[in-house]
Amino acid sequence: MKPVINFFRSLSPRVLMTFACLGCANHKPLAICEANGSWHLQMTADSSSLRIAGSVAVRDTVGSVDLTGVSVEGTGEPMQYPLRLSHTSHDSIAFKFAPIGYSLRGICRKDGSWSGTFAVPQPPFDSIRGHWTMQRDVK
Repeated sequence: MKPVINFFRSLSPRVLMTFACLGCANHKPLAICEANGSWHLQMTADSSSLRIAGSVAVRDTVGSVDLTGVSVEGTGEPMQYPLRLSHTSHDSIAFKFAPIGYSLRGICRKDGSWSGTFAVPQPPFDSIRGHWTMQRDVK
């Protein structure tokens, strides 16, 4: 047993961390979300009454949105744009849509849905920021 202990003592901290991380390789995340499919998206701005809701379709790294934005005045604006996923992993997602650049980032929740924050540039003013959730359409 002593030769094994001496062996580990002789290793650098970086090598020891590598050995420790090898034990983590089989670690499974709490939830694994798949971005592909049909979704229902709800977005709410933090500092105004802007609300956006509708459907999102994703296949691989592209998709489309068919949403309705409800402004501060209560008027509805249809929003039908292509969508581009810029990042997906087993537990996080980032995507953009619309010519004005809606940018959404989020994480996978235990129930398989997504949630996160969004930003919309509004030059020369500050960006509109808020929160969103996206749940799989059940048909």
